[in-house]
Amino acid sequence: MKKTTLFLLFCTTLTASLAQSRSYQDLQRNFGDHPEVRSFGISGPLCRLAVSIFSHEDQEAADVLEGIKHVRFISIPMEEFDNKGLSVRGFQSRLTRDNFELVANFRDSGSDVSLYQRTEKNNDRYFLLVEDNDELLAFEMKGYIDPAAFQDSFKFSSL
Repeated sequence: MKKTTLFLLFCTTLTASLAQSRSYQDLQRNFGDHPEVRSFGISGPLCRLAVSIFSHEDQEAADVLEGIKHVRFISIPMEEFDNKGLSVRGFQSRLTRDNFELVANFRDSGSDVSLYQRTEKNNDRYFLLVEDNDELLAFEMKGYIDPAAFQDSFKFSSL
């Protein structure tokens, strides 16, 4: 019984680690041990439920998240990049080496927002970076986002 439980735990851990992109794994490896770094992952249906609870009148957000199957999130204080001798620009170049393409880049309420996409066999993978003065928010999403959902919501310069 112990061997079976251990085997199932190993398979679950292995599956979860393989589901993350190398870019996200780099963020976890470099910053995950810092006490002020927060990270978690939730399934797409749970994410849509949370959006509907906290913003029940925001149909646009619900439309954008309709095809999402999984979301991972990490919040990193900017000072940690300096402490480790790393930079957000360096991480953005890591994303391109991980086959993510920059889809959009815009400024919103003083924050720099960058959206990256990587086409995969069964689902697309998206990486959303929100950089402000004191922290970087990174979201990795697996699934599908309809680009038309953004057209009416955001006025930004697409690359």
